[in-house]
Amino acid sequence: MRKIILILFLSAIAAMALAGDNPGLGLNETDFNCIVLHPKTEGLLFAGSSRGLYRSYDYGKSWKPVFSPKCPVNCIIIDGNTIYAATAQGLYGSFDAGLSWKLIYRGKGKAKNIISLGANDSYLFLGTEAGLFRSVKIKHSFNKANSGFPQTKVLSISVTEPTLYVATDQGVFKSADNGLIFHKLLAISKEEADEATDADEGESEDELEFQSKIRFIAIDKKNPETVYLGLDLGVRESLDGGRSWKWLSKAGLLEKRINFILPAGRKIYAGTENGLYVYDKDEESWRQAYKGIPATKIKCLTYDQTRDAVWIASDKGIYKVAQGVSCNYFAKDYKDYFSYEPEINTVQKWAIEYAEVEPEKIARWRKQARIRALLPKVSVGWDQSRSDTYEIYTSASTNYCVNGPQDASSGWDVSVSWELGDLVWGTDQTSIDVRSRLMVQLRNDILDDITRTYFERRRLQIELLDVNTNPNKRAEKELRIQELTASLDALTGGGFSMAIRVAKRY
Repeated sequence: MRKIILILFLSAIAAMALAGDNPGLGLNETDFNCIVLHPKTEGLLFAGSSRGLYRSYDYGKSWKPVFSPKCPVNCIIIDGNTIYAATAQGLYGSFDAGLSWKLIYRGKGKAKNIISLGANDSYLFLGTEAGLFRSVKIKHSFNKANSGFPQTKVLSISVTEPTLYVATDQGVFKSADNGLIFHKLLAISKEEADEATDADEGESEDELEFQSKIRFIAIDKKNPETVYLGLDLGVRESLDGGRSWKWLSKAGLLEKRINFILPAGRKIYAGTENGLYVYDKDEESWRQAYKGIPATKIKCLTYDQTRDAVWIASDKGIYKVAQGVSCNYFAKDYKDYFSYEPEINTVQKWAIEYAEVEPEKIARWRKQARIRALLPKVSVGWDQSRSDTYEIYTSASTNYCVNGPQDASSGWDVSVSWELGDLVWGTDQTSIDVRSRLMVQLRNDILDDITRTYFERRRLQIELLDVNTNPNKRAEKELRIQELTASLDALTGGGFSMAIRVAKRY
């Protein structure tokens, strides 16, 4: 009887969980590489993780593992009635909405690891660690692209009919004939970057940034001549099919390492190493999407046009961002509510001082290294010696030995030397330069964390000013504010909360 009651109790809990609004139910891991929404079947989602593939029939409320290749699933595309899953051990396909899977392409060596996929009306393209492969869709017989294409790692593929853009670790390539012949649009190899720098010494810093590492490429499907390029330093845009490029504004883009780009009308979504950013073409600026999304590495995005939402695959799970909500949180009417809280510049200063990464520290080191050259190297020596003397006498009839007095001596010396050349450049300067670069990187990371956390907290505070907020939502937001406050205290050594308490007291 007890067993029956226990089973009924557990069943009731499961039923309540399925009925609730609990996105992510059934996901047994958090590290996801890709996500795609089925264009024809409403509510059908597929998400690939480091261990397998999951499927959801209810817009992500519940998930079920449907395929376990025992290796990472790197990319998923849906082409008609076929679902393709690119893994580290080959390409798999499903022809029945993900119920069963078949190995389509195995590859050899580095060609086994399929990183990216692309498809148009006629061909299927595989981007592997060993180059690009192409096949007619029906045949699934893949041949390697050779004409004008290097045998290198393919990072991203973007396709229209018959144009193909491919981003690799050696640059960006384009084909206008479905992958038969390629020509290079951009080069990023070190040798070519050095040649470009030598040839154009008068180029601006912005032009030299052009050689930064490429991560992703995307075509605007509504305007195929518009191409976006995600790099280590932001996003480039081409309006003429890759013939010329320009940087999009970096205003508001705190994290510039772009992993994924999703064009959607007048907005561009960018998945970065530290969160999701949205670019507004009208305002020419970025804003970070904070709501419900942690500071996480975003690997893939997919757009739900029907519900105006963006699905996110990250190293901390699957998330959904609903659009159509105003993000103008900084109305002047709200300013007085937070007069007792420190400004962002003050909080940043506290964080820098607490972490001991202030710029003055390096300047002080350099000054001390030069002053050190004025101080002499002093060495002091002292020595002592002692020896015995003997007188030995021998003759035909007698022998004798006489001990003489001991011979003792001692002495000391002092030497002083200067390395005046260190006043101009010393060996310590090289070590200081290395530490300076590391300190700048650490300081930037701290400032990014502080800025993101501070303004996410402020947005939540403003949302709580709405008296119509649902009590459960209010409690959730208040708990999140406490969490963010704790994060700010951790970065400032408790200075943030202490300043608020002092301001409220007086």
